[in-house]
Amino acid sequence: MPTTVVGYYFETIMKLMDELDEAKRRIKDLESQLIKRQQEQEGAKKDTLISEQPEAQALMTKIETILSKHNTLNGQYRDKTKKKTFNLKNSFLLGRTTNALGAGRTKSGEYSFATPHNMPSKKGKGVCLKPVSERKLPKWKKELWEVSKQLITKIDPDFAEGEDYVVNYACMNDPNHHVKKHVDGDDISYQYAMTLGDYKGAKLRCYDADDSVIGDFDYKRRICKMDGRLPHELIMDDFEGTRYCIIWFKSYDRRKSTPDPLFDTPHFV
Repeated sequence: MPTTVVGYYFETIMKLMDELDEAKRRIKDLESQLIKRQQEQEGAKKDTLISEQPEAQALMTKIETILSKHNTLNGQYRDKTKKKTFNLKNSFLLGRTTNALGAGRTKSGEYSFATPHNMPSKKGKGVCLKPVSERKLPKWKKELWEVSKQLITKIDPDFAEGEDYVVNYACMNDPNHHVKKHVDGDDISYQYAMTLGDYKGAKLRCYDADDSVIGDFDYKRRICKMDGRLPHELIMDDFEGTRYCIIWFKSYDRRKSTPDPLFDTPHFV
C-alpha cells in the first residue's frame, strides 16, 4: 500500500479519535450540568413547604370547591346561642368525634359513642369508631372527608394513621363574625389548620403557656402546625370576603394513653 494512502488513513483515524475525545468531553460536561440541575431542583423542592407543593394545592382547591358549592348551611356546633367566643356562618365536624359515653342512640338501638375513651383523663367520654364512609351522611360530606384525608396523609402520615382525628370546617363571611381568644380543651395533641376562600383581613394569633404572643400567622392556602390547647384567636382587620377554615385535631387516638406534650412552636409545614 502506498505511503501516501497509509498516511491518509492514519490522519483520518487520528482526526476521528480527536473528535471522539471532544464528544466524550462534551457528554461529560452535559452530565455534570444535568447532575447540578437535579441537585438544584432537589434543594428547591426541600425548601418548598409540603402544603405549597402542587399536589397539596390541588387538594386544597378540591376542598374549597366542595365547601363553596354547599355553603348554604347555617349554625355552629360550639357556642351555639351566645356566640361570645365563636360567631360563624357555619361549622361542622367530621371524623373520630367524642361525646358522653353512650350518647347518640340510633333507630336500631345502637349508640354512636359506645366505645369508652382510652385515656383516664377522659373518663365518661365515648368515641364514635364508625368510619365516616359508613355513616349516614350526604355524599358531598363523604367526598369532603376523603379529600381532607388525602391532604392530611400527605402532610403527616403518622397523625393520619387509623383516621383517629377530627376535621373542623367553619365559614365566615361577615365583618361581625369572630373567633375570640380561647383554648381547645378536649384536644389531646397538636393540630393542623389552614384557610381557603377569597377573603382578606384575618390572621391567626398564637400564644404560649404564659399567655405571651408567639406570632400572627397568615395560613391562607398554607397549613400551620400549632397546638389548640394553648390560647389562640383570630385577629380581624377590615375583614371581607368568604373564609373557610379547616382544622385537623385529635380528641382521641387509640395508640395513646396520655395526651401529647404541648407543642409551643407553631410553624408552617
